[in-house]
Amino acid sequence: YDTGANNTVVMLNMERATACESKDIYEYMSKLIEKNERRIILDMKSIYFMDSVFFGTLIKLLKKVTKIGGYIKLIVDYNSKPELLSISSFEKIFEVYPNLFEAVNTTKAS
Repeated sequence: YDTGANNTVVMLNMERATACESKDIYEYMSKLIEKNERRIILDMKSIYFMDSVFFGTLIKLLKKVTKIGGYIKLIVDYNSKPELLSISSFEKIFEVYPNLFEAVNTTKAS
């Protein structure tokens, strides 16, 4: 938890983000949102593969937190995983940053 900016930082320490993990992530993140955590940063730097089910789960969570005036920002390693960004169209849906410092200190224009 980043107290300065009231962000909750969630590190996803996995290499593959698939349907198997999506239920657990959805339940965990939903509990955060229910506790009124509305500024969430997901650190996804370790992920090199994501399936459509997991991506859909992230979109559902984004819709859920947006309804209460919040956001989900993603941290993705642009240099080592550019294909992850191009396949999933993250940047069209989420605010995507290369590191935690930029995610905390920057807001992209809509």
